[in-house]
Amino acid sequence: MSLKKLVGKKFGNQTYLKHLPHITIFDLKISKSKITANHKNKIQIKHFKKSKLRLILKKRYFFKSDPITNKTTFVIFLKKTLILKAIQTKLLDRFKSIKLKKKFKFKDKNLTINSVKYGYPFVKKNWKPHLTIVSIDKKYSKDTIFTKFLNNKKKFYEYFEFVYFYEFYKNKHFFLWKSKVVNDN
Repeated sequence: MSLKKLVGKKFGNQTYLKHLPHITIFDLKISKSKITANHKNKIQIKHFKKSKLRLILKKRYFFKSDPITNKTTFVIFLKKTLILKAIQTKLLDRFKSIKLKKKFKFKDKNLTINSVKYGYPFVKKNWKPHLTIVSIDKKYSKDTIFTKFLNNKKKFYEYFEFVYFYEFYKNKHFFLWKSKVVNDN
């Protein structure tokens, strides 16, 4: 049984429990009325082969004090490949002209600076690509279902060719569009 199902059954609804399996490349507050066809274009990355569009899922981990949720967030880390870094950079540049200002204050000064500059705190060196599983109250985080999750050493790979864009509103995801990742040669 998946960890999400186990958590839901044992602890009820928790933060991120109902979210789609995803990797957050960035999260921006933008003016939807300013989105143009250019924002939806293909994502062109130089010097890569289609075989490089591979997610390498490696280590199960947890953020003990997630700065967004103030809970313990369980994740699966991905290998931070050149392709993933290039996709994040391209997309942040593409949307920088229409991002709305948000006032975030983090204990880590770099996160606050990134938040102001990019509209998202976890950028470049501060970005740790991962699949978010669930963010749970700290009192539950020592449960055996999380110990088993963290002790699972199995690595696996997944190929992709699109980046999907969603609006998240009132705890629901609404599909907006997808952009294909292509070679810029």
